[in-house]
Formats: sequence, structure tokens, C-alpha cells
Amino acid sequence: MLEKVFFQLVEDLDNVVSSDLGDDTLKAIASRYGLSNASYLGVNIPRVKDPAYILTSYSRDWVHRYVSQDYVSIDPVIQVGLGRILPLDWSDVRDHTPAARNFFGESIEFGLGHQGLSIPIRGANNETAMFSLNADWTSRRWKAEQRRIRRDFLVISNHFHNRVLEQLGAPPPDFKLTTRELECLKWAANGKSAFDISVILCISERLVRYHFECVRSKMQVSSIIQAVARAIKLNLI
Repeated sequence: MLEKVFFQLVEDLDNVVSSDLGDDTLKAIASRYGLSNASYLGVNIPRVKDPAYILTSYSRDWVHRYVSQDYVSIDPVIQVGLGRILPLDWSDVRDHTPAARNFFGESIEFGLGHQGLSIPIRGANNETAMFSLNADWTSRRWKAEQRRIRRDFLVISNHFHNRVLEQLGAPPPDFKLTTRELECLKWAANGKSAFDISVILCISERLVRYHFECVRSKMQVSSIIQAVARAIKLNLI
């Protein structure tokens, strides 16, 4: 089950005035979970002329260092993460190359922490985004808490992305979900798989997946995680 801190954070995100959605919001998100930093990178975001839209709680010194050294060209989180569907644990790419090892070693000196996770987002308007978080935790603690962090931030990252689109003036989709579609979304929000939901609702797994397809189409999202995030924002579940 999702915990109180998750729902409180979603509510706080809803209450942030669109014009105030930015770096301080990410600092608050990171603080709520005891993390060091959180950041958002959007590519091909609707109504944004620049190729990349960036919000981050990283220190100005690290941002300046990153830009001045053109670290985007060697940052394995960017190179690998944006092309993925599943979340990326930074430990999986930390030792890819000597340049990557040096990059991560330097980032720790600037306060990014020893552990990190990036969650890719695929939008309905062909935009791509990535929500990243990092923590100065031991490997043991990171391993123990990563499942909860992944679960919560799969939704939070997409919820944040929806708020960014809202801030930038992207029109919200107009839709109406059936009772069964809402039931499937509710159980998905609690971490249940399509098979689990089919057992709970006494319907076939194929029918659950059909309901999910209908939800994605109606809500104009590319994943059920995004649908859950939007449904929570709209108080549908």
C-alpha cells in the first residue's frame, strides 16, 4: 500500500501554484524522502522552444561545472536513461567507462550522493522526460529502501511531469472513465499487476489489459503509471 508521505506529497504538488513549480519544489520533494537531490529533464516539451527543459535542486556550483565541462556528452545517466523504459539505477552505469567513473566521483564531491535513480517518462505528445533522484546513503540502506522509492516515484515523477505540462499551458485531455476502468486504476496505484487485478475483480487478465488500453487512450498517456498519476491528481482514485 502507498504510504501517507506519498499521498501528502501528491497533495502538496497539486497545491503548488503553476508559476511556482520549479527548483524549490524539487528540493521539497527530495527532503520529504530524505534524499539529497531531485531533478527533471524534459525533451521536446510542448510549447518550449529550447530542446531541453530543466529543473533541478542541484547546487549552482555543480550545474555550472556540468555545463562548463560539457558533461552531458559523457553523462551515462542521460545517454542511457533517456532511451530506456524502466528506471535506471546509477550503479548500473557508474563503471561503464573511466570517464563515467571520474564523472560520478566528481559529482559526489558536489553533494549528489553515492546512490541514484532515474525514471524515464514517455509523453502523449512525443515528449520525453526523465526524473532523477539521488541520496547519500549506504548501499545497504539503498537496497533496503529502493523498492519503496521506485514504487512511489514511478507515480510522483509522472505527476510532476503532468504539472510541468500544465504550467506550460498544454491543454488537459477531456475524458470520462467507467467504473471498471477506475477500479483497475485504483489497484494499479497500489502496486497490483494485471494478473493480480484480474484475480481481485474476478475477470480475465486480458480484460484488465483491455481496460488499461482504454484508459491510456482516453487520458492520452503512454503508460498506466502516467494514468495513475493523472487520476490521483484529479481525485478520481
